[in-house]
Amino acid sequence: MKRNRLVLTVLISIFLIQGFSSNFAIAATNTGPTKSWGVVANESYWYSRYYLGNTVMMSGMGLHMVYNPSFMGNMTMMMMKVGTAANLTAGGPAINAWVIFAEFASATPKYAQAVDVINSAKNFTTLRWDLSGADKDLYPAVLGQAGLKNVLWAEDFLGWNHYITNGSVTQLPPDTSPMLNYTQAGATIALGLGPTNGMDWNTQGFRGFVLTAEVINKMKLLKGMIAVNISSGMLDMGLDPMTDASTHYFPHRYTYDINNTFVPEGGMMPMPKPENYSVVDSSSTLWDQLSLLWMSARFHGWSADPAQDDIFNGTGMGQQPFPGNMIQTGMPGPEDLSKGLAMTIWSTLLSGHWNSVSNTFVDTSTYSPGTLTPGNIISTADAGLAIAAIEEWSSVTMNMLGQNTYIADQADFLINNLQDPTDGGFENSYDLLAGSASTSARTLETQAGAIRGLLAAYKVTNDAKYKNAALLAFDFLERQLWDDNNGVYKSSEGATTYVYTPKSIGAVIGALREIMALANATYKPISHYRLVQFFEDAVDKSGFQQSEADATGGQADGDGIPAPPMQTANGATYGTAPMPAGLIQLISTTGTWSITDYTYYTDLGMYAANEFILTGWSSFSFGYTSPTETYQEAIDKYYGTPPTTPEAAIPGFDLAIIIGSIMGATAVYIFLKRRRA
Repeated sequence: MKRNRLVLTVLISIFLIQGFSSNFAIAATNTGPTKSWGVVANESYWYSRYYLGNTVMMSGMGLHMVYNPSFMGNMTMMMMKVGTAANLTAGGPAINAWVIFAEFASATPKYAQAVDVINSAKNFTTLRWDLSGADKDLYPAVLGQAGLKNVLWAEDFLGWNHYITNGSVTQLPPDTSPMLNYTQAGATIALGLGPTNGMDWNTQGFRGFVLTAEVINKMKLLKGMIAVNISSGMLDMGLDPMTDASTHYFPHRYTYDINNTFVPEGGMMPMPKPENYSVVDSSSTLWDQLSLLWMSARFHGWSADPAQDDIFNGTGMGQQPFPGNMIQTGMPGPEDLSKGLAMTIWSTLLSGHWNSVSNTFVDTSTYSPGTLTPGNIISTADAGLAIAAIEEWSSVTMNMLGQNTYIADQADFLINNLQDPTDGGFENSYDLLAGSASTSARTLETQAGAIRGLLAAYKVTNDAKYKNAALLAFDFLERQLWDDNNGVYKSSEGATTYVYTPKSIGAVIGALREIMALANATYKPISHYRLVQFFEDAVDKSGFQQSEADATGGQADGDGIPAPPMQTANGATYGTAPMPAGLIQLISTTGTWSITDYTYYTDLGMYAANEFILTGWSSFSFGYTSPTETYQEAIDKYYGTPPTTPEAAIPGFDLAIIIGSIMGATAVYIFLKRRRA
């Protein structure tokens, strides 16, 4: 009888151990991403480019450049500037491009008519979207994230120059100025990069010229037309940052009237003209302000760089297409405009969003005539992204306004009030009035935003506590949110249905990139493979990227992402532009992906695009080398090399499982023994 009980106990022990092991064996079926870093970097580059190009030149979802503050409805003046750009860059515009300087907030990227597939690369007429359900109001976050996208691409497109000899294009070294009279027999020097490839209809330089003009006029709109006087609440066109940057602010939402009968001067037909801008929502949000600051700071750093003297530094009328600064010309130029705008936004952040008692920025500020009153809620994700934006502002001004103090204070607040030191995870928000953090399930976006901010704080302070806190947050991502079966992070702890927006996906890509950039021997390999696999599954396989053009494979590469005319989901009779979906979800138990919102939200999509280009085409990617470790070696290095038995070779397999199984079997043995007794 004793032997029977002993045999039963051993069998139960084996059963329990195998049961636990089989659970981990499911995870072991993940052998890592199938795509390489090179493919993901290339797709990051092109998806980012799709989002920008389709938005600002093809879709029609914004205010046309002819009505920007420089041209004011004068088509003749605009076409003269286009001619200048074409001459300087050896490029030219596509036919019927709809170039915009202020983007609408959202639209569904369905084509409004059948696409002329053969000619659409050179004629954008058939690439307009159905804007019947578009939100055409203006939001600072939309202008800011789209403007930052403009700057990042303009930096690239105008980063090199080229010359043309007998129709053949040769790229010049960086910062080779046309004014240097580059010696090449029969050569024509052109501003910016040449064509993307031999079949391209245009030059990158021309695109960069247009993108620069767009963002300059976006900033002119903000400063000269829609800044609100804090004292009166009026759009009085009176903001003068060079005198006093604190007199005005940018509220959350604007609307305007449309004159559909106006014919631009020199034009041949009516074009919708925006008139009578007005405020719909007078509150100020942290997301709005950080987005505007990021754009303005990045542009300021770029335009003030002496290496850009072939783009700026002139009168804007000759070889240099855009004016220099106040010192160079006697008149404020784009460099001064961006700096003044950043100063105004910085003033709003300090007066309307900074709590000087708790040393933290808050999500919202309420406006009443004469004052902005900070609220009490801090969202971890936006606080982290605010640090990243301020780090950009600090770096280009060399901490001129003491920005690093605010960066450190905000990072300290996140660590001291929102991070759980036992598992590294961050709570989603904090209520200053209640003096407590939220208790809801901690989200992926929260962790990613915190990591992004903490590593920005580490850059400017070199204080290891911020790096260590970020690595602890990565530990939480890895140990609590990683779903090995589906190759993605859960959108929140405990979830079985995962939901993702462009903002959460962008934040994850940005956070993992910054972890990779640390080059930590343990964290770089695993974060590298996690980024590649998360991108492969959550971006490519999920439906998030609704369609793709030929540059990333189109219909031919077999990755499941259709070419734009072939994506007819959501009633898109004529196809869908290559844009990100507004919301996707994954049923984790079945591995089933679906799109739950096909809408393109400009601020969120452009934020994702910004993180994509900073990952796939930037100083980071140019200097990055993939880890030498294989996927399994990266897992082993992070978790610790497991024993050599088949079950124990599974990532995360713990000796506690075996101990617990034996203890359970012992309990069964004792129970059976007592029953027999």
